[in-house]
Amino acid sequence: KQIAEYNALAKKYNTMLVKNKSIQIQMKDVERLQYLYGLMSDKQKVKAEPFPDFPEPPPVPLAPKSPKVLKGRVSDIPPPPEPPKPKAPKVLKGRVSDIPLPPKPPTPKSPLDHIIEMAKKDAIFYYEGEEITSDKAIELLKQNKNLNIDSRTEKGKQPIIKLSKKPIKISPISKKENSGYTKINNEIYYYISNSNGTTYYNQWGAIVDENGSLLNDNSVETKVPKYETIASIKKINGNKNGFIKLNNKTIFYSKHNETINYYDKYGNLVNEEGDPLTKK
Repeated sequence: KQIAEYNALAKKYNTMLVKNKSIQIQMKDVERLQYLYGLMSDKQKVKAEPFPDFPEPPPVPLAPKSPKVLKGRVSDIPPPPEPPKPKAPKVLKGRVSDIPLPPKPPTPKSPLDHIIEMAKKDAIFYYEGEEITSDKAIELLKQNKNLNIDSRTEKGKQPIIKLSKKPIKISPISKKENSGYTKINNEIYYYISNSNGTTYYNQWGAIVDENGSLLNDNSVETKVPKYETIASIKKINGNKNGFIKLNNKTIFYSKHNETINYYDKYGNLVNEEGDPLTKK
C-alpha cells in the first residue's frame, strides 16, 4: 500500500512538472514522498516511479529601498527602534528539555543511489571491462562499497558507468570533448577528456594525476574553494578551471581558448542559469 501511495503521488507531481515547471507544491506531499522513498529497498526504488525533480524554492524578495537624505539637509527620518533581545531558553535542573534540536544537514547522494538513478536512465554498465546488467551493478556495489566508479554522459548518448576494483584510467571515447565524475581511491574527482588526453580535478579545482595526487604546477594554495562569478570568469585571461554558484548549485567551469563551459555534478553541460543543455 505504501509503494502504491508513493507511485501515485510521485506520478502526480512528475506529470505536473512535465506540463508546467511553475506548479503549487504541498510541503506535506514532499515530506510524505521523502518518507515513503526512504522506506523502500533498492530493488523497489528501481521499479518505482522516479522521485520528482522539484524546482528550487523562489528567491527571497529584495528589501525596499531606504529613503535618501540630500547632502546638506537634516534628516527627519526617525531611527528604527532597537529590537528586543530574545531571551535564551532555559532548562531547569532535573527537567527534560523541550528545546527542538537543529535540523540535520541534507545527506549527499550515495554511490549506490547514483547507480540506481543511472539505471532508470537506461545507462550501460561495465565491470572490469565487461558489460553487465544494472541489477548486477547494484549487487556488486552492495557487496563492495569501495569499488571505483567512472560515470560519464555524452550528448545524445546513453550514460556509461564503469565499475572496477582498480583505479580507473579515463580515456576519450570519441574525438569530441566529454566530461564527468570518477571515483579514485574512494574519493570523487572531476575530469575532462578529449583528443589531447584527460585532465583530472579535485573538489577544490586543483589539477591532479590519475591517482588523485596534486601536480606540482598547481596554483591552488588553499583547501577552501573559491567560487567565481560569471563576470569574473569572463575577465580571466588564459585558461582556467574552477567552481561557480548558479542558482544555489555548485557548478564546475572550464575556460579554454576563450570558450567557457559549465558542468553540473553529473558532468552534464549546463547554461549560465545552471539548467541542463541536454536532456538527462
